[in-house]
Parts: sequence; C-alpha cells; structure tokens
Amino acid sequence: MKSWLSLFSLLFFSGLILVGAASSASALDKPVVISPKEISEFRGVSEIEFKWTDIAGASQYHVTLAKDRKFKHVVHDNPNVTGTSYRISDLDFGTYFFRVSPSAEDSSEGPFSNTLSFIIVPPPPATALAPAKR
Repeated sequence: MKSWLSLFSLLFFSGLILVGAASSASALDKPVVISPKEISEFRGVSEIEFKWTDIAGASQYHVTLAKDRKFKHVVHDNPNVTGTSYRISDLDFGTYFFRVSPSAEDSSEGPFSNTLSFIIVPPPPATALAPAKR
C-alpha cells in the first residue's frame, strides 16, 4: 500500500495526474497576428485580410474588429471562423482595432491575441493632367 501511495504522490505532484477537468481553453495558446502589421496604413481600400498563427487544439477562432482599443464600439464580430485567415469588407475610412482568439471543440475560448491597430485612409486626390502643348 505504501508503494502505491508513493507512486500516486509522485505522479500527482509531477502533473501526470490531474484532479478535476481542466478547461480546454486554458490549454490554448494566444494567437499571433501575422498580417496586417501593427499601425499599417491602407490607402483607398475597403477590404482587409487578416492572418494569424494556427493554435494547436483550436477548432475555430473568434474575430473581433472595433473602432476603439477597449472594444466598446465593435463593428464586426464572428466567433465561428475556421482557418487562420479572414477577410472583412465594406470598411470605411478610419482607425480600427483587431483581435482574434482560439476556441476548442467544447466551445471554450482561449486568450485573445494582442490588439492590432490599423488605419484606412482615402486615396490620394487625382492629379489634373496639364493640357497638351500644341
């Protein structure tokens, strides 16, 4: 009996035996946004493609886009993105903040990525062509 107790103690304290169910989300890492880069400027576009690192154990991702860093003014939210890239279109000119988090099969959500900011600006004004010399 003493040897079983010693073996159990060794396995328990080494982390090989877990008491209770650990949530899947706690095992999910934080994604890293690959593109666009922080403080990117896009001129005259209305669609942006986002890419991030694949997270082991994630079955889908939660994408959030807001007009403020605290995500109080969310303009796009999709918790069911499969894959590691996503396009958002019909964006107006202005500054945006993006983040993504992984979700496990059991729908538990992992940590959000670092917040990424970018700006969409109008295209440069068209330059008037000088009249041709005759």
